[in-house]
Amino acid sequence: MFEAYEFPATSQHGESVTLIAFLQFNTNIQANGEAAYRLGPIHFSTMDGRPVDYHCLSGQFFCREGCETFTTDDEVVVNLLKL
Repeated sequence: MFEAYEFPATSQHGESVTLIAFLQFNTNIQANGEAAYRLGPIHFSTMDGRPVDYHCLSGQFFCREGCETFTTDDEVVVNLLKL
């Protein structure tokens, strides 16, 4: 199962941008037959589809195409990255 989550960020030039986190959830079937979901890989991109990587040491997102960097204060994304 996949979910997309849009969140605000700021570019290195101080411009507001929207990034997207694509969350993948893996399904595990429990012994009682119920499904349990576990967070899998998270992929990031810009709104126009450029792939973005997260660097945990600097706390910044880096666009793979070009030299753009982004930061965010969005607590949902920050908490996901701490998992």
